[in-house]
Amino acid sequence: MKILAVLAFSFLKVGLFSFGGGFAMISLMQNLAVGKNHWLTNSQFSAAIALGQVTPGPISISATFIGYKVAGLLGAFISTIAVFLPSLGAMYLLEKFYLKIRGNQFTQSIMHGVLPVIVALILSVAFSLGKENILR
Repeated sequence: MKILAVLAFSFLKVGLFSFGGGFAMISLMQNLAVGKNHWLTNSQFSAAIALGQVTPGPISISATFIGYKVAGLLGAFISTIAVFLPSLGAMYLLEKFYLKIRGNQFTQSIMHGVLPVIVALILSVAFSLGKENILR
């Protein structure tokens, strides 16, 4: 039961802190699943991302694969719900408030400032995953 709580908390963090879409999630998920918790190897993580690309849906569906690998069907369910929950909450709040503040200069500055960070995260993961495959 403890592993399910760890999966839920971990993927809530991924969903909450991965601003910028699915590709921004890859770095956080890799650190979580491969680096920190050692749930998957880099090869298995690459397979999870590839599986996420084959399915009709976002990269975040890779959380389902990781959850299943760690704790079976219940782990897959909890990981999937946890990774999508922050986005659903954010979308609800954005729908309520964003239309009122979208023209604000501060809001525009934040949106433009986040873009280079997202590009850097994507390049970091591409290098990390590519390096292992090239060295084989």
